[in-house]
Amino acid sequence: MLAKLAARLTAHFIRTGAVQAAEREVYEYHFEVMLAEALNFAALLVGGLLSGELLCTLLFTASFLVFRSVGGGFHASTHLRCFLTLAAVYGALLLLLRFGTETLLRFGVIVMLLAGTILLFFLAPAVHENNPMEDAQRERLSARARLLSLLFALVGAVLLSAAPQAAPWLFACVYGMFIVAMSVLAARISQARRAQSAARADSDEKKYSEPFDQTGKRIG
Repeated sequence: MLAKLAARLTAHFIRTGAVQAAEREVYEYHFEVMLAEALNFAALLVGGLLSGELLCTLLFTASFLVFRSVGGGFHASTHLRCFLTLAAVYGALLLLLRFGTETLLRFGVIVMLLAGTILLFFLAPAVHENNPMEDAQRERLSARARLLSLLFALVGAVLLSAAPQAAPWLFACVYGMFIVAMSVLAARISQARRAQSAARADSDEKKYSEPFDQTGKRIG
């Protein structure tokens, strides 16, 4: 459904002259991603209203979007899987906010700040294959991710010490950063596995493409 709607939007802009026909596939892809993200945000907003955790939901969403913009991360193979993953992550947040004690939430903030900052500092950005970027842009995003994660950790630590009663709100905000960090880690692991598989396939191809002599032995 999203793909069809994205195609219709692209066709409309092509007819109006705002988009070149040669760039149809690029715009269809970006429109589809934009529509999926809009639906995800709408679902989070509804969840926040129904659960009574609207402020925490907005803090989580803002943190997630900011760090996602500089860190990238893992992408599910379909929009449905992406939605279900986000629903599971958000559902876990609501459960922790409802049943977690203040001590548990404060401990969670500390752990997530440490783990998230380390992962983003060393691994971000994780670039998706459908959205490649030049080395210079990658370096800029890496620098932004490092600076942002360090500042976020510093501010989070100060707020946790100065205003312990704000632990639920701080937890929701840090949770967004931590989820992005885990997504970056998952993307890096997936990329490493694909690289190993490609290298193995290339090695096998070279091995079996070597010429044979008359006795059946490989030459070289």
